[in-house]
Amino acid sequence: HVHVFDDAWSYNADKHWHAAICNHANEKLGEEEHDFVLDVEGSSNATIYEEGYALDKCSVCGYEKAVVVSKLPAFTVIFYDSRYNVISEKNYAVGTDEIVIPTAPAKAGYRFVEWVNASNDDTLDSIVFANAPENTVFIFNPVYLKEHTVTFVDHNNNVIGTVTVLDGQCIDASLLPAIPERVGYSAVWDSSVTTSIVTENTVITPVYNVLTYEVTFIDKDGNPLSYVDERGNTVVVQSVNHGSFAMAPEHPQYWFDQTTLKLYEFTGWSVDIENITESYIGAGAITALYEKEVDRPVIAIKISGNTAKISITLPEVSELY
Repeated sequence: HVHVFDDAWSYNADKHWHAAICNHANEKLGEEEHDFVLDVEGSSNATIYEEGYALDKCSVCGYEKAVVVSKLPAFTVIFYDSRYNVISEKNYAVGTDEIVIPTAPAKAGYRFVEWVNASNDDTLDSIVFANAPENTVFIFNPVYLKEHTVTFVDHNNNVIGTVTVLDGQCIDASLLPAIPERVGYSAVWDSSVTTSIVTENTVITPVYNVLTYEVTFIDKDGNPLSYVDERGNTVVVQSVNHGSFAMAPEHPQYWFDQTTLKLYEFTGWSVDIENITESYIGAGAITALYEKEVDRPVIAIKISGNTAKISITLPEVSELY
């Protein structure tokens, strides 16, 4: 007897075959185990909220077998505002390394700094969420610091800049404003400005140092002049603050021009010594001025016989030079 087999496949959960369609129904042709291949289009991925399933399909007979995939294990992240109102609550699959971070609500007079874990004060940035165990709940609270206004003013109390500094922090040196020029002074910000902790609104003024100039005097012929101070010291080079006066040195009252044979009286100095605004040294020294011509001496010669009588009449002056 020759068996006759159905062209269509017969199958069960494990195998497939061609069944006999003759009187010998128990006969099977080509019986073998299924060759399962995942049917991607027919499958459904599991999520943290729903189960999924994998559809396996035999590549030979077409038998399909669906395998249920459990919901993904998850952890929870909750963000609160400063009044403990929930502003964000999300679940994430275990192994997720990035989470959605909400914007912290604004708080008048304060600046948001960071999120911290309510259970141990760990900062958000320090937590590796990819290692979070299943069913872990992370709760984060915002940290705010009070803001202080630091105002910079010049010597006339004019505002030249402001910066906002968080409570308990120092002023960043890069935020210091440029100091406007003040004639006759050098100005710097005190070193303590960038090292002192700010705890309140503050007004800061630069440190001004008056400029000091070297001042020397010379007579009409270029000779240095000096004066004797209260300690008996002979002072040739004076140190004078901007806008202050220089001590007038001892000087001849008269100067005789040997070229023109004219006599001149001292009339003052080449600059205003009551208001010194620069240095006067070397060739730029303050010079004694002799601009008032005085009467010349009168010389008379009277000859009598072998005798000559010379008389000199001088102008009424107390000193000749």
